[in-house]
Amino acid sequence: EEIEKARRELPADIFEREFQASFTSTSGLIYDNFKHATHVIPLYEPNPEDYVVGSIDPGLHNPTAAILAAWDKDGVCRIFKEYYVEGKLAEENAKAIKAWSVPHKVAYWTIDRSSVRRDPTNGLSVYNKYIGSSVEPLCRPLVSAPNDPGSVWSGIDEVKKLFHINPLAGTPRMQICVQNHWTLWELGRYTRYKHRWHVEKNEEERPRKLHDHLMDAIRNMVMTRPWLRRDIRVLVPQPTGY
Repeated sequence: EEIEKARRELPADIFEREFQASFTSTSGLIYDNFKHATHVIPLYEPNPEDYVVGSIDPGLHNPTAAILAAWDKDGVCRIFKEYYVEGKLAEENAKAIKAWSVPHKVAYWTIDRSSVRRDPTNGLSVYNKYIGSSVEPLCRPLVSAPNDPGSVWSGIDEVKKLFHINPLAGTPRMQICVQNHWTLWELGRYTRYKHRWHVEKNEEERPRKLHDHLMDAIRNMVMTRPWLRRDIRVLVPQPTGY
């Protein structure tokens, strides 16, 4: 009964890995269970009961990406707004993201773990620049995403579970608004790394560091477990085997 329940509730590749010891997914899209017809929705405006969470993946030479996601009381997450800008300094992006999010009451923000590293010349970090100062508070409260061994793949698995169709509701637990074209663009190009040469059978797979800025923002948000920070009736199977 437990196996059949997992077969219904888990994405196919996670079920095969956890219950059938099958590791055949060596190439292709990371989020292969994302389907445009199923997961893309029209414009969504959060209502007062939604729990709005922001997530930032800072960059300089790479784009800075951010999302706003609304979680309803039934645990459905709707990514309704995106920010995707290249070539700006952290202070500029922090102020722009703050202004961009003003119409929405953001419960908290999450940011990539690497942002806490301090610059040896001035002792400041990207994290400091995004929270701002007491005079000009920016993205607050701001929490750094987990960075434990295996956190990338466990986070990816959690996102895939949200893309999976809820067997009770018949709908996915994560949806994306159609106007978020950069998010949809990355979803169609975020792939596993393909080795050019022969490697050991059990060598660790990893996502390609390409077209992943909004993907990291989504994963980091999910890893902070918004449904545990608020009383949300979300049915997310707990990860095993990490």
